[in-house]
This record gives sequence, C-alpha cells and structure tokens, in this order.
Amino acid sequence: METSWNKIAPLPLSKLNEAKIELHRFVQLVAATGRSYYPSDSGDSHGTLLFDSGILKGKKLPNQQYFGLDIESFSLIHSGDARFSLENKSPNDGVLWVKEQLSAMNFNPDQYSLKLPYVIPDYGPDDLIAKPKERRYYQAFSQYYSNADFLLSQLKSTKYNNSDIICWPHHFDLATLKTLKSGTDPEESISIGIGFSPGDDTYNQPYFYLTPWPYPEPTKISGLELESGHWHTQGWIGAILTLEDIFESDSQEAITTHFINQAYHHLSNCLLKI
Repeated sequence: METSWNKIAPLPLSKLNEAKIELHRFVQLVAATGRSYYPSDSGDSHGTLLFDSGILKGKKLPNQQYFGLDIESFSLIHSGDARFSLENKSPNDGVLWVKEQLSAMNFNPDQYSLKLPYVIPDYGPDDLIAKPKERRYYQAFSQYYSNADFLLSQLKSTKYNNSDIICWPHHFDLATLKTLKSGTDPEESISIGIGFSPGDDTYNQPYFYLTPWPYPEPTKISGLELESGHWHTQGWIGAILTLEDIFESDSQEAITTHFINQAYHHLSNCLLKI
C-alpha cells in the first residue's frame, strides 16, 4: 500500500499515450502467468494484478513465485530476483524470457499461453519492438498508479469497506468495488466501482472514475453538482476526473479525494432509490 500522494506535473498527453500502449501490451505477459497455471474462471481472477511499490504483480504461482511489470524501469521481473528490460524488445522476446524462468522452476513452459479472454486494441504484431521512450513517461505512470493505490487504500480503510484493489489487465485500470446491496447474481447487485484508468478510446488521458451499477437514467445524475470533474453519460454512466483536471489544481490530493467523495455521495443516493 502506498503511503502518500506525489504531486504530478503536466506532460504531453500524446507521449503519455505512447508509453501507456507499451505498458498495456507487455502487462499481458504478466497476467498470462496466473491464467496459464490455474483453472480458468469466468471472472478472470487468475489474470488480475496487484500494485506494490511501482510493480504490477501477477498472481503467485503454486510455488509462491510471481512475475511482475516494473512500470518505472519498463522491465519484467521474476519475484524480484531476475529482471528483463523491455527497451528495444518485442512481446515475443518477453515471452521467451518468461518461459526460460518458468522452465527453470520446473513448470511446463508450453503451458504458458497469451490467449486472452477479452479483446484489447490492436497494438501491432507480437514481434513489434517497443519504441524507445523517455524514462520520465514511464516514471509518470508509476506515479499515477501509486497515487491511485494510495487514495483507493485510504477509502478502503475508512467508510467505504470496498473489495481488494486490483489491476484488471483488460482495460489496465486499478479499481475497487463498493457493493451497496448484494444479489444472488452479481448482475443483480447494486454497486459502485471506484478506480483509475490510464486512458482509453473514450478519454485520451489518464482519469479517475466512479461507475454505478445498475446504470441510472442519465437525466437523474447529469444535473447533480460536481465541483471538479464531470458526468459521463454517453455509452456508459460515471463520474470522471481527468489528469488535466488534476494538473490544474494547487491541491491535487484534496481535489481528487473531494471528487470521489462527492460523486460517491450522489451515486449511492441515486442507486439506493432505484
């Protein structure tokens, strides 16, 4: 768990997006380790990751070893003992290294599979070499995830009593879920997802979000006041605070915390009236 918020500085969004693409491509190699050596499940729990001190760690293998992605150094790691820099490397190069590590632990490397239970953007063929990036862009993403982990951990330890904080490799977001009312079927539960996204097709920059389930009618929330951020109502429903919103504030931690608390208050009141 991170212990403080680190002030973030503005950076070109186009360069950040390029770094995000490389991180999203290569984090799939880490997610695949848990997925490959445990029985599949509908929620893809074996493919999820945990953020810890700048590293996105995959599920521990049966021997308690793990693989991870060190965001700042843009490297694959194996339980902290072995490291493989991804600069000027392709996903195929990363796969070969992972398989070497697995074989050394007496795991069948042929069982390791990059078959995904979801679709991600087409980032190019698996032999496409990662384009060199200035280290500061990877450092920035390490800082963003660190800040998100810090805030989400604070929420979990106080009134929210949320689920674990998990990185989902599909959308590469770090999130927790607050269940307001449980149902026998998860689709029947009433909940609010609270998280951080590194950016996607909807927003070309990182952002914090809160998403309700089930979705209320857009008209029921669009008029509710958000002192920071805005309501998103096209395609899906949620509250959004972008990186640019945070850049512009002199009190970055305070504005982000207030955004989460205010949006949560509105959404929970709305959901409990459904």
